[in-house]
Amino acid sequence: MIRLSADLGRFDPSYMIGKALSLLLNPAGAYYTMLEIRESHPGLLTGIVFVALISVLEALGQLLGIFLAIHTLLGPLPGMAGVFLARALLTSLVVGPIVGVIGWLILTLISYVIGKIVRGEPVEVPMGEFSSLAVMFAFAAAPGILMIIPWMAAGPALAWLVNLAVGAWSYYYTWTAARAMFEVDEMKAVIITAIQLLMFLWSLISTPWAFTAGVALP
Repeated sequence: MIRLSADLGRFDPSYMIGKALSLLLNPAGAYYTMLEIRESHPGLLTGIVFVALISVLEALGQLLGIFLAIHTLLGPLPGMAGVFLARALLTSLVVGPIVGVIGWLILTLISYVIGKIVRGEPVEVPMGEFSSLAVMFAFAAAPGILMIIPWMAAGPALAWLVNLAVGAWSYYYTWTAARAMFEVDEMKAVIITAIQLLMFLWSLISTPWAFTAGVALP
């Protein structure tokens, strides 16, 4: 049974910045940071803003990296190419956060239901517990802040390797959040976050051309 209310809590920028910095600067203490988020957080609205912000930063970094890489190889872009990139940027800034927030909420709901099943508990989704896991999963994306750097400008190989590192780092935090939320062992946390793990693995095998292309570049 799903029992969600419209209470989204409040947006707390100081809390958001503090928890993001804690996860970026102290990965070894991630479990305890996630416990703190589970016990006390401003509400779902802070998670929504953080997920949207990460989506914007990633879009800016990727498009800027593509622009710089093309500019380095081909020189100044023709007018139409510049217009195309500008439109792509605007589209990403609008669509990216919406898709990111919707995907995050759906993945949280799926993981929450799996977590209840794994623990052998009735599958109910009260807003309080759901928002706790959602905010924890939101902050699991904290390493995505690094994607504002246009890595593609230094070559596709480096961009792919950074994506690999950031994806693995983010999944580690997602896995840690599942452990902290449901108080389960490592293997059960993998089961709870299986979809996120599959998405991460798919991102690795779906873009092998990036590394090859990067090696081939002069």
